[in-house]
Amino acid sequence: GDRTLSLMLGVLGTFNFTAGFFSVSTALFSLFFVQYYGWVPAVLFLTILSPILLYFSKWYLAVRKDQTLANYDRTMKLNWISATCLNAFFMLLYYQLNGFPWV
Repeated sequence: GDRTLSLMLGVLGTFNFTAGFFSVSTALFSLFFVQYYGWVPAVLFLTILSPILLYFSKWYLAVRKDQTLANYDRTMKLNWISATCLNAFFMLLYYQLNGFPWV
């Protein structure tokens, strides 16, 4: 009886919705980093997030051919890639701004 957003949008609608929000949030975060920290962190942010875009795009194209590929395992793989990339970015940003503690 649950009515989730994904259930209402359908598989491809959920992918399109996610792609739209990912694009908007990436653009706004990039603008934030340019405004407050300069171009280097913004470019670093976009570069480090590129594996997320590559995996999502490849997965989306596969799901367009076979919707059974939109499953929990692939969702968790995207989640793992996203978490790893974002953690790497914020650690690098921290060390860029504060220096390496062991130096």
